[in-house]
Amino acid sequence: MMEPRTAPYLAMVYHDGAVYERPAKWEPHFSIVLKQGEALFFPPGFIHETVNVNESRGSCAASVTFQFMLPMAARMYRRFLPRVRRTADIHEAWPFIAQWAGLGKPGPPQGLPYGEARAQALGSSGAGAAFLRVDANKDDSLEWTELLAKFPHGEAVNILGFHDLDGDGTISREEFAEAFGFWAGTVRDVVEDTPEKFRKFQLRDMVGDFNIEDLPPKTQQQLLRAARDLEAKRAAAAATAPAGASAAAGGEL
Repeated sequence: MMEPRTAPYLAMVYHDGAVYERPAKWEPHFSIVLKQGEALFFPPGFIHETVNVNESRGSCAASVTFQFMLPMAARMYRRFLPRVRRTADIHEAWPFIAQWAGLGKPGPPQGLPYGEARAQALGSSGAGAAFLRVDANKDDSLEWTELLAKFPHGEAVNILGFHDLDGDGTISREEFAEAFGFWAGTVRDVVEDTPEKFRKFQLRDMVGDFNIEDLPPKTQQQLLRAARDLEAKRAAAAATAPAGASAAAGGEL
């Protein structure tokens, strides 16, 4: 899987062959040999390559990728949100995640402080109002039938997967507040870590009127340098921090 990050990367870092251009040796977590008639399923965000193992015999092989939109990997996106939101290679997922986090009404693209977002979700405005609109029986819990009454089936599946932290098939008000706060706080950290002159790219990509992949090469190189410099600075600070000090930004639950 793509590695954890402590800085926002707004340029593609996983172009073909990029993992072999790094100083440290890259090794895959899994190596799988497929036989005739078999296929491999892997989640989004996994770095992968295919190799023909029978080249010496003069044979050839074709690699064809099919992407499945429903259901989406909502639980995985929530679990690894900090690295997903800091990796532009998977930026197509950012607007989807914002929709799930806000129950169909995404919060501000610049995010919110965790505590403020959590309080909003427990209140009656903003994210809290979105929860109350879905909670038809007003019991501070969203059941499957209530989700289906407001969202298409596939979207309901994704929202449940993102917010149902204990896996009981419902979304409590507390679970909603925690997941929304986690999303909003992560986004805010990412936007604030982005150099101010580049923040517009983060925000515009979130609302869908710009594609980060279209950034000019020169700008991409500037963004890569800024991210790598910030990561190096934070790594150095963590190495000299006293035992028990808090972790750098980008930690995951």
